Amino acid sequence: MENKESVNTIETKDLLEQNEAGKGPIEEYYAKGENQFSFENEVDNSQDDDSRDFLEENELIKKEWDNLSIEELYQTALDLLQNSNNILEIRDAILKLKSLHDAKVQIERGKLAEITDPAQYEERKNFLDKQIDAFETVWSIYKEKRKQYLEELAREQEENYKKKLALLDELKQLIDSDQPFKVTYDAFNKIREKWQEIGKVPPSKNNELWLSYNHYVALFMDKIKQFKELRDLDMKKNLEQKIELCELAEQLLLEPNIHVAFKKYQEYFQYWKEIGPVPPDKRDEIWERFRIAGEKLKEKRLQYYQEIEKKYEANLEAKKAIINKARAIASGDYSTMKEWNEANRKMTELIELYKNVGPVPREQSEKIWQEFQSILNAFHQARKQFIEAYQEELNANYHKKLNLCLAAEAIKNSTDWKNATQELIRLQQEWKKIGPVPPAVSDVIWRRFRAACDEFFNRKNQYFSELKDSEKQNLEKKRQLIEELKAFQFTDDKKKNLSILQEFQRRWYEIGRVPLEEKDKIQDEWKKLVNDLYAKLNLQGGELEMKNYQEKVKSWADSQGGKERIRQELKKLRFQIGKLSHDVQLWENNLSFFSNSKNAEILLKEFNEKIERAKNEIKVLKEKEKYLLSFLNQKNE
Repeated sequence: MENKESVNTIETKDLLEQNEAGKGPIEEYYAKGENQFSFENEVDNSQDDDSRDFLEENELIKKEWDNLSIEELYQTALDLLQNSNNILEIRDAILKLKSLHDAKVQIERGKLAEITDPAQYEERKNFLDKQIDAFETVWSIYKEKRKQYLEELAREQEENYKKKLALLDELKQLIDSDQPFKVTYDAFNKIREKWQEIGKVPPSKNNELWLSYNHYVALFMDKIKQFKELRDLDMKKNLEQKIELCELAEQLLLEPNIHVAFKKYQEYFQYWKEIGPVPPDKRDEIWERFRIAGEKLKEKRLQYYQEIEKKYEANLEAKKAIINKARAIASGDYSTMKEWNEANRKMTELIELYKNVGPVPREQSEKIWQEFQSILNAFHQARKQFIEAYQEELNANYHKKLNLCLAAEAIKNSTDWKNATQELIRLQQEWKKIGPVPPAVSDVIWRRFRAACDEFFNRKNQYFSELKDSEKQNLEKKRQLIEELKAFQFTDDKKKNLSILQEFQRRWYEIGRVPLEEKDKIQDEWKKLVNDLYAKLNLQGGELEMKNYQEKVKSWADSQGGKERIRQELKKLRFQIGKLSHDVQLWENNLSFFSNSKNAEILLKEFNEKIERAKNEIKVLKEKEKYLLSFLNQKNE
């Protein structure tokens, strides 16, 4: 493992100048204040605490991880451990994966509480427990590797310490040596190079070792202080290096990631200590420049954590508001399945809002989640009890409707048209009064009942459609109605004119079928006359749209399978009305959340416009629904 410590020692020129000033080399060095700036001993706990919230970025970390499942998070963590030998390189990535894994486990546990089927609950719980155990295994492997890495690092630092102690002995011998300067100076440089190449030592021994090393370096420099020109050259070089460090430190003020910037400054400070002294007239000035950059970074870092804390407090308040709303929903009195489903829908929305709020202060996180989860558990337990009772009611309704099916099937082949029709209508009305049945058999029992009714009414319609005399009479009635409409004189009251025209159309459709060979001719004549009259009324906008829609529906009624087509259209309209109504309710319920956002005014305006458009569209759809229902009722009669 390579972990080299970049160290530049105090050189000859530094200590010569210090001694000439009448001070010892180490004492003067500290007297200038450079040891007073405590970045050396300040520890950024976020770098070493595995339990800390993940805040720093790492190139191994991918945003797509947020969308991974629990199994995929486990596999990703396992792959990282298997494919990397550098535990520091993957540390942040493993921590991020664990954070995501723990969050998803909490979500899955929330979903688990909603499962009402015991077998499904047990199956899901066993699956979740296995996934948790699997990830815990990966986490244990990571901690073991990290432990081994730290133990290896400690052994390496201890070896480095022994090597540096040996170099100190060589340096002491060199100071006592009487060899020529060239020999001793070359030997000194070799010792210094070896010192720089040796990696870090145990932190507890670093400062003492550094003082001893600089003490002996100072003694050596005292021995060769006559080489003043060398001192001046080295001081100039040190000044250039410290100016460069000042520039680098100042550039860190523009770094968006405060953790990266602060860590870099600590590294620069370590380099600063090892460079050595600069010319005395520049020493205070250059140190003050470097120190001010560090102070500004400290202020920026403090401000960052204060903002994070405020954000967490705001998230806490938001989650408390969500919990209060959830508590109100859970304590509601619901007596129908529709009410319970609506309450469950609102509760599900609150769960989604809770998950999207973001983190809260760590000491509050578990407490507030447990409070929310207890409310959810109580709500789902009450809903489960209601569903069980409701299921019993569905089964009772099923048996009632089954009896109606048997009664309808008993008279579907009857030729007593009047009495059988009245009885089937009575059965249909009774059917409507009975509540819902289990969803699994709802369509089956309805199709059975409808098939018996349709078979009778189809036979009845076929019987009466074969009555030619009736068709001829209908043809004559329609001709008379055309003549009556031609003679009609419009008034100045547009609304009254429209109502009269609609009454003519109602009478037209009430007359009934005509001979097939005359159908198109009489229908075209009627259509042309009605269209001309509508044109005179000068209908616009919604009125014209509604009239066109009515004409379209009437054309369906005259075609084969028209009745079923109208039913499908009614089903489509109700689906659209339900969806728009759901959207409007969701938007209106969450307007209060948008009012606290940064662009509240813009968001509120946009959502109010969307709500208004949706409500207008619902009104149009309901008018069409009302028309279809009245049209179907006329046909059934």
